Amino acid sequence: GEKIDFTALAFHGEGSTDQNPTASHVDQTPEQTASAALNKDVPDKLKTVIPTFVTAAGEPFTFFTGYGGSPSSADPHTTNVQIALNADFTTAEIAESVPKNSNACKPAPFPCFRSELTIPGDGAKPRTLQVILQRHFSTLGRNFDINKAGVYYSHDPLATPVRLKGCVFTNDIAPCILNGPMYDGSGNVIIEVTVDENGSFNLF
Repeated sequence: GEKIDFTALAFHGEGSTDQNPTASHVDQTPEQTASAALNKDVPDKLKTVIPTFVTAAGEPFTFFTGYGGSPSSADPHTTNVQIALNADFTTAEIAESVPKNSNACKPAPFPCFRSELTIPGDGAKPRTLQVILQRHFSTLGRNFDINKAGVYYSHDPLATPVRLKGCVFTNDIAPCILNGPMYDGSGNVIIEVTVDENGSFNLF
């Protein structure tokens, strides 16, 4: 669809005998309709580009790509993001892509899967982000070695991505790998990383 329509009808009652639209005395506004265009009008992009509004609630805020955040043969790469500390209202977007040539993956080996996370902010209120990158088992070649799988990360799109190492402490907020690489029960590859900034992730 291209838009959502909202219809509203306001009713005003006076006294105990004027409580519903069937009463003898009715004050109501004419029915009104407001329309809002959908954010994305290309269905295929909904698999790879997910925009969302981030609240300033105290509890963690989670959003993801894919059906329930899990990869499938139809949508083999997914990204799950949890904002553990959100200091202000903002917007966020996950944009996924699969580079077609080795130069687009470098310094990560080819083939790779890229997930770009954008969360605008003033920089004065840090956030702790946990990002789970998943790859469907159908994308794994015969020679795939999970011990060599990893993630390259860059906060600045103009900077050279660096390969993330394992976190030393569970509360590390510097870019590092919390868990993985590992297989889930379906044979998909999972890597969970923690960062305090948005940026680009290359999973290989």
